[in-house]
Amino acid sequence: MGSGSVVAIAAESDLPPVHSRNIWHDGPLCGHRQQIIHAATIGSLAARVFQCAADGRVAAVFRQSFYVDIAGSWICIVRYGVGNGPINVVLKNTPGHVWPLEIKVGNDVQVSRSELLVGEGFTVHTGLARRWSPPPVPASSLADLARGLNALAAAVQGRIPRRGLGSFLTGSWPSSGAPLEALKARASVRALCGWLWSGSGSDLEVPMAVSTLVGLGPGLTPSGDDFLGGALIALARLRREDLACRLYWQIQPDLPSRTGAISRAHLSAAAAGEGLEALHAALDAVLTGASGSIGQRLSEIDRIGHCSGWDALAGAVTVLRSAPRIWSRSEATVA
Repeated sequence: MGSGSVVAIAAESDLPPVHSRNIWHDGPLCGHRQQIIHAATIGSLAARVFQCAADGRVAAVFRQSFYVDIAGSWICIVRYGVGNGPINVVLKNTPGHVWPLEIKVGNDVQVSRSELLVGEGFTVHTGLARRWSPPPVPASSLADLARGLNALAAAVQGRIPRRGLGSFLTGSWPSSGAPLEALKARASVRALCGWLWSGSGSDLEVPMAVSTLVGLGPGLTPSGDDFLGGALIALARLRREDLACRLYWQIQPDLPSRTGAISRAHLSAAAAGEGLEALHAALDAVLTGASGSIGQRLSEIDRIGHCSGWDALAGAVTVLRSAPRIWSRSEATVA
């Protein structure tokens, strides 16, 4: 919930300023200081946007990131240290000047195969950027997962935000005193759990009640959207892309009318099994029963937006708890 999201930014964190190289232009741009900075990494979905020349605009600006809409395709430019994600372009931390405060919503953007130009003053070169995509699914077993879920249940005590849907991480249903969003989401999450636990057949209908999570809560990426995004990514980590497709098909008709374009972009990425690097790391720690690393992973989750990381993790863990029913019974492990 808020200006962060399941796969994009940590706009409220306190990171050192990103730096860039400044040059003075002669000729038509004389008098304009242009900042040129190279990207360190580029997400797999963001990289597709750079395959051909196109025009767009700056659609949202935050303290450490800004979103660009290129004919309906979305890129999130983030400063060094914020983290990788499928639509993220992470800038290098090189000597020079600070994060460009002059970038505004509505600025024109031009994209080519190796660079992004914002107005007349800011250029991002992507030609040498390392391509980022989620790591391969690690080898895991139900015993590993049970160990990871137990460690997570202990680690979240006292850490869950008092807003959003993080209370679903405890394994019990939110009751009086829980955040309003969690109370509103109970029926939808029960419906999702019922669908998951009813069996592993991909022909089972997703309950319509699950769609009421779309747009639940305030902010750029509402808590309900982040929860659904986490669920979609977890299904992919369990190698149940068929169930992820059914879930996404159920919620997709409601997306245009109930949530914003940026959140829709993140959900589309999640439907493809891709989210923020920190979320993948947390999920894989739980999947493999890496109890010793879960505390650190939760610290990384806590830095994603206001409570978006917790919302997404709650959706993912809701799916992971159903693994005994939706993992293929013919496989002892997932690898």
